[in-house]
Amino acid sequence: MLEALTGFYVAGMVLLLILVICWIVLPIAIIGTKPLLRQILEEQRRTNALLEGRVVGVPAKTVVIKP
Repeated sequence: MLEALTGFYVAGMVLLLILVICWIVLPIAIIGTKPLLRQILEEQRRTNALLEGRVVGVPAKTVVIKP
Protein backbone atom coordinates (compact mmCIF):
# COMPACT_ATOMS: atom_id res chain seq x y z
CA MET A 1 0.00 0.00 0.00
CA LEU A 2 2.84 2.36 0.80
CA GLU A 3 4.33 1.86 -2.67
CA ALA A 4 1.10 3.06 -4.31
CA LEU A 5 1.04 6.19 -2.17
CA THR A 6 4.68 6.89 -3.04
CA GLY A 7 3.80 6.66 -6.74
CA PHE A 8 0.94 9.10 -6.32
CA TYR A 9 3.24 11.42 -4.36
CA VAL A 10 5.86 11.38 -7.13
CA ALA A 11 3.22 11.90 -9.85
CA GLY A 12 1.72 14.78 -7.86
CA MET A 13 5.09 16.44 -7.42
CA VAL A 14 5.85 16.14 -11.14
CA LEU A 15 2.48 17.70 -12.03
CA LEU A 16 3.05 20.44 -9.47
CA LEU A 17 6.48 21.16 -10.96
CA ILE A 18 4.98 21.38 -14.47
CA LEU A 19 2.28 23.73 -13.15
CA VAL A 20 4.86 26.01 -11.50
CA ILE A 21 6.94 26.15 -14.69
CA CYS A 22 3.86 27.05 -16.76
CA TRP A 23 2.83 29.64 -14.14
CA ILE A 24 6.20 31.37 -14.55
CA VAL A 25 6.75 31.00 -18.33
CA LEU A 26 3.30 31.71 -19.81
CA PRO A 27 2.86 35.30 -18.53
CA ILE A 28 6.31 36.19 -19.84
CA ALA A 29 5.44 34.70 -23.23
CA ILE A 30 2.13 36.57 -23.37
CA ILE A 31 3.74 39.89 -22.42
CA GLY A 32 6.41 39.30 -25.07
CA THR A 33 3.81 39.03 -27.82
CA LYS A 34 2.11 42.36 -27.03
CA PRO A 35 4.39 44.54 -29.20
CA LEU A 36 3.98 42.13 -32.10
CA LEU A 37 0.19 42.18 -31.73
CA ARG A 38 0.23 45.98 -31.66
CA GLN A 39 2.29 46.06 -34.85
CA ILE A 40 -0.09 43.63 -36.56
CA LEU A 41 -3.08 45.72 -35.47
CA GLU A 42 -1.49 48.92 -36.85
CA GLU A 43 -0.76 47.22 -40.19
CA GLN A 44 -4.32 45.92 -40.34
CA ARG A 45 -5.73 49.39 -39.68
CA ARG A 46 -3.45 50.85 -42.36
CA THR A 47 -4.52 48.18 -44.84
CA ASN A 48 -8.19 48.80 -44.10
CA ALA A 49 -7.72 52.55 -44.55
CA LEU A 50 -6.00 52.01 -47.89
CA LEU A 51 -8.75 49.68 -49.02
CA GLU A 52 -11.36 52.28 -48.09
CA GLY A 53 -9.54 54.88 -50.16
CA ARG A 54 -8.20 56.90 -47.26
CA VAL A 55 -4.51 57.64 -47.04
CA VAL A 56 -2.88 57.00 -43.68
CA GLY A 57 0.80 57.85 -43.62
CA VAL A 58 1.70 56.20 -46.90
CA PRO A 59 0.17 57.16 -50.26
CA ALA A 60 -1.82 54.46 -51.95
CA LYS A 61 -0.51 53.13 -55.23
CA THR A 62 -2.90 52.87 -58.13
CA VAL A 63 -2.91 49.44 -59.68
CA VAL A 64 -4.31 49.10 -63.18
CA ILE A 65 -5.14 45.60 -64.37
CA LYS A 66 -5.38 45.28 -68.12
CA PRO A 67 -7.81 42.64 -69.41
